[in-house]
Amino acid sequence: MAENDGEVSELQQLLDRHKLERKELQAKTQKLKHAVPKGDKKKKKFVSAEVAQLELELTQRHEAELKALKAQSPDTQDENNLEISNSNEKNEKNTSTARISRAEKRREKQAAKERERQQRITEAEAENINSDRNLEIRKFQDIQNKYKLIMFEVPPDGNCLYYAISDQLDTRLGTKATVSDLRQQTADYMVAHESEFVPFIALDGNDSSLASEEFKSYCQNITETAKWGGQLEILALSNVYNVPVDIYQANGSIINIGEQYDVENKIRLSFHQYQYALGNHYNSLRPVHDTDTQ
Repeated sequence: MAENDGEVSELQQLLDRHKLERKELQAKTQKLKHAVPKGDKKKKKFVSAEVAQLELELTQRHEAELKALKAQSPDTQDENNLEISNSNEKNEKNTSTARISRAEKRREKQAAKERERQQRITEAEAENINSDRNLEIRKFQDIQNKYKLIMFEVPPDGNCLYYAISDQLDTRLGTKATVSDLRQQTADYMVAHESEFVPFIALDGNDSSLASEEFKSYCQNITETAKWGGQLEILALSNVYNVPVDIYQANGSIINIGEQYDVENKIRLSFHQYQYALGNHYNSLRPVHDTDTQ
């Protein structure tokens, strides 16, 4: 028994304080959980791990304080009360603590996986900082700054050349032309000027009839498939629209096509070898002042 029945025992004071601290922690953890933005799974994981850690630390501190009080108490009855109280508290929390422990382990495991994944990403980025792709990206940033150009990226789906030229015709010359229009115009021009293009299409050198058949098949594929276009197609469209085309590349000088056409608003394209997963790719390069009205 306590020395004065009118006074609250030291044990009871401790238990009351523990109860209050548990309520305060519960309020704090609820506030932390409510502060997580909806759908932010990463933040939710870290907050859950933090909550579990706070709950674990409070439980361990309470148990240590009860144990210390038991060791210091000379009163046998208080010792018995301490044992009963401690036992009741453990029983009361047995289910919830076990549940928290399992949940905590899952959260810690998930958090560890996320840290490992982020570490792999960081290491991979460090290794790839000087990859061909990243070097090409940086070089094009320098090109854009030097020539005051803005890159307008088009889909890398086999139609990139025609998308890029369509954008250039629209923004630079005020001419509307769809990808289908440009493909048809390209094929028509090449067929009409077969002798200029056949030497670059034929794979079997000396058989002119075979070369012609291959050429016709090549031109048919331009209009009927998503066949990727290159410098031959650029040359054809340069002649169709009587406009010069400059092709900027990260490794090498600017390629000029259709220089015989003296037009101020020339077409500017960027040619990429490494930046896109599907391989070679063209984008449209707009002068900086053009983007003010886009």
